Amino acid sequence: MSDHSKLKQLAEAAELQMPSPWFVHRDGMGSEFPTHPNQNFGVDDARGWAVAWHGVGRNSGIWLEEVAEFMAAANPAAVRALIVENEALRKERDNLRADRDSLLEAGADLL
Repeated sequence: MSDHSKLKQLAEAAELQMPSPWFVHRDGMGSEFPTHPNQNFGVDDARGWAVAWHGVGRNSGIWLEEVAEFMAAANPAAVRALIVENEALRKERDNLRADRDSLLEAGADLL
């Protein structure tokens, strides 16, 4: 995906609805209860609102902690930051290519 405009728009819209950072919700029954042996995980936004449902039992929530951690890390702010970094790296690459081409052209008679 070379044009990130749609992804950027989606990230901005999601950020308005569910602000970053996102974090993994590990107490599917609520913080006043002990951890359940079949604990599921959820992802909450900065306000503590559920981004992805959490609960107990294998019929609800995210039952793989690694998946929940990834979802929390891939929040809208993180995606937008990656897009900005990618755009900056592409610009730097293009500038370096232009510099290289200029140097090759200037030294072509030396080859």
